[in-house]
Amino acid sequence: MIKKSKIIFSLIFLSFISTACIEQLFSPQATYDARKITIQSLSLFNQRISLASKKIAWKGDWIFRRDRLDAIDQTLRGVKPDVLIFQEIMEKKNSPYDTDQNILAAGSLLGYSWQTVNIREFNDSHELESMGLVTGLPVYKDPFESSRKKMWKLGKDNYLSVFIAKTEGHEIAFFNLKLSHVFADQEIWYSYIKDRIQEYMSEHSICPKRLVLAGIFGGSPSQKDYINLLQSLQLEDSSLGFCELENPCYTETPENPLFLAANGDTPPRRDVRILIHRSALIYSSNRNFNDLKENHTFFSGSSKQIHSSPVEHFGWLTSVRFARCNDSSLF
Repeated sequence: MIKKSKIIFSLIFLSFISTACIEQLFSPQATYDARKITIQSLSLFNQRISLASKKIAWKGDWIFRRDRLDAIDQTLRGVKPDVLIFQEIMEKKNSPYDTDQNILAAGSLLGYSWQTVNIREFNDSHELESMGLVTGLPVYKDPFESSRKKMWKLGKDNYLSVFIAKTEGHEIAFFNLKLSHVFADQEIWYSYIKDRIQEYMSEHSICPKRLVLAGIFGGSPSQKDYINLLQSLQLEDSSLGFCELENPCYTETPENPLFLAANGDTPPRRDVRILIHRSALIYSSNRNFNDLKENHTFFSGSSKQIHSSPVEHFGWLTSVRFARCNDSSLF
């Protein structure tokens, strides 16, 4: 009788342990971060593009730039993203007052942490251009580890960079892409981008589920090498399911007066994207900075052009909760 009781007790105990393990395995708290974060991708526009009329350029016009940054700052105050992936960050050499970082850090991004890499220098306007990752709690840069940021040049005037940040003690790799729509060899570069990402993730033993690739993606989403990149890295466009066919959420469109002035009347497209591992839970995904305010105009210096948008490319905003890896699922 005692032996039978022991057997029954053992079976109950094993059943309890098995149930607990199964619940732990499939519990969202066990396999996902406890909270979601918001990610903003935005180009601050380097103003190196001449007006479509070719009569005047915006380069070095910091009156125009400060006016635009003020409007960008106002929008960011309402959005309050946890992570910002910036392209075309500009600064005037030897002028701490004329830098995008200092201007935004004094306003909506006060208290945020910046990681940047310089990508090129313009001697004619005495400016530097960089790409960057800006994070606010609960996302942070580990102050005790050496920086692992890196940059790759993709032909002429196109770049890929990477920055590491943490949330809830787990790393996320944020890859920042600037690949022009007019770049003739854009398709072949997607294979190169895929290889660099895989090498970096493997070298630094980063969980592949905690990978973000965001920025400006030149070319059609139907390109073969682009599709192969998505499949190989198990990435998905965060806009899937959030943009209807009749409203494709264009981020480049002649409806944007600043884009029209810089590029002429070109067909609309959606180059600004945020790609995230398919295991992630995406709660929202939409374009922003597309609120064209007729009562807020931006004078582009001596050109006397008036614009109702502070950005050339509309931005993209995604809210996501990341999955976590066990040791066997690392690259």
